[in-house]
Amino acid sequence: MRIRNQVRFSHGSGWARTVISLAAFNVVWIVCVVERSGWGLFAVAWSLLPHFALVAADDRRGAARVLVAAAVLGTAADTVLERAGVLRFEGGPRLGPLCRLWITALWINFGATFHCCLAWTRRRPAFAALLGAVMAPLSYALAARMGAGDLEPRALPALAAAYAALTPLLAVLARPRTPSPSPRECAA
Repeated sequence: MRIRNQVRFSHGSGWARTVISLAAFNVVWIVCVVERSGWGLFAVAWSLLPHFALVAADDRRGAARVLVAAAVLGTAADTVLERAGVLRFEGGPRLGPLCRLWITALWINFGATFHCCLAWTRRRPAFAALLGAVMAPLSYALAARMGAGDLEPRALPALAAAYAALTPLLAVLARPRTPSPSPRECAA
């Protein structure tokens, strides 16, 4: 019982959650972009342990929903952009006809941030769109400079548009859900 209370105390510390979330996000991003292999999935799995233990402890189901949505929507977006010839990723296995596995790992990693270091975007979708539109092209450009792929000149506006749409969507999906009233509560 005492250990459980300590975990809750750690969970309640906003700065600690933010530091854990931000550190995990950056470590996973670097591993995925540099290695472009199965290590990216290992890094995501590693980062999700503290995420579910400390960061998303109050809403594990909601956190899982955001991770799945980020994986599906992000993989679809990057696959479309890659098929359109706007960008090209290097290294690592593909998910069948879809983009590379390490790209999906990056999207899962991105989804994990909406319960902590990007939690503020859940109530500010316009800021979430602006953040996605500005930071995503910079992130992809940095990854390309690190050898993770190639970007066509038209990639930056396409990435800005994709992230301007997907970032607020993921932020809204990360909002805590209020439980539905039971039939007994409705009758009262």
